[in-house]
Amino acid sequence: MCIRHRISRTYAKHVNIHNNSMESDMTKATTKKDQAVDAEQPVSKGNILQRIHAVMKEVTYIQKDSKAGMKYSVVSHDKVTAKIRSALIKHGIVTWMGEFNMKQEGNRTQLTCKVYFANIDDKHDAIVVDSAGYGIDTQDKGPGKAISYAFKYALLKTFCLETGDDPDLDQHVEYENAEDPHMIAIDGFKTDMDLAVTTEDLGEVLSKHRDAMTKAKAHYPGQAGEASAAYRMKLIQLRKEEEEADKK
Repeated sequence: MCIRHRISRTYAKHVNIHNNSMESDMTKATTKKDQAVDAEQPVSKGNILQRIHAVMKEVTYIQKDSKAGMKYSVVSHDKVTAKIRSALIKHGIVTWMGEFNMKQEGNRTQLTCKVYFANIDDKHDAIVVDSAGYGIDTQDKGPGKAISYAFKYALLKTFCLETGDDPDLDQHVEYENAEDPHMIAIDGFKTDMDLAVTTEDLGEVLSKHRDAMTKAKAHYPGQAGEASAAYRMKLIQLRKEEEEADKK
């Protein structure tokens, strides 16, 4: 056999081995990919009630959180969501909220809504749970707190998980009724204070609202205290402005 023929056969052999190795690697990669895809597929194949039942068997208890500054432990929204999310994915349940009805009373947001749980393989196979929530906040977080509260308790009640008294980290926040005469007194004091342009004006505001603010402080110490602090700051500001004006 000539040298050229031996080289040709050797080269073909190496090429064949290389091709077989590539095909083997591709087969392994495809198998792993298929396994990953299969792992992402819901393990439950029943209707929505059967899938909810599967989640109930899998997730049975949620440990309460102990938060600094709180008198007792609570089950937080994030803890519930983190605990149950993987089970919902595993058993092919999609959930969302809708039909919000919100009402604002002072610093408290009241919410009623519906929470939907649907079979990922059949959008028509679903249940609807009525829920409600409250959120107390002095700024703009009331609606978000109410939504989180309503969603958390829909999950807890639907899957029969442990619940607990839950002021959601806001034990220090007082409920304010916008129609309460003491809150009206605090709002009136702050409005007149904002309109004052001299220390004399500010003194008249204090004289006008002193008795009402004293009574309001007994019912809403936090809000009355904030208004009093704002008064002191404005008094310092106006005194400084008047002193500077006198120097000119």
